[in-house]
Amino acid sequence: MPVINIELADLGRLLDTPLGADEFLATVPQLGADPDGIDGDVAAVEFFPDRPDLCSTEGVARALRAFTGQRLGLPHYEVAEATTHMGVAPA
Repeated sequence: MPVINIELADLGRLLDTPLGADEFLATVPQLGADPDGIDGDVAAVEFFPDRPDLCSTEGVARALRAFTGQRLGLPHYEVAEATTHMGVAPA
């Protein structure tokens, strides 16, 4: 199973209400994760491979915001016209 390192300060910046280390360790298993521990300000967390959305700090923050009731419902993302175009020529 993939193990990711999450900087708790970075995670706190992405949450509306940051979680302390103890609260993070108590909450993250409810998302289907196995925390390996916290070393300083970095938490090592193991996730099930069927949850690729949780393989980044941003994905974990998005899940925690919904799970803790900070932001409910589907997120809305702004989409703009592309500013970069790519062409492929035959070889």
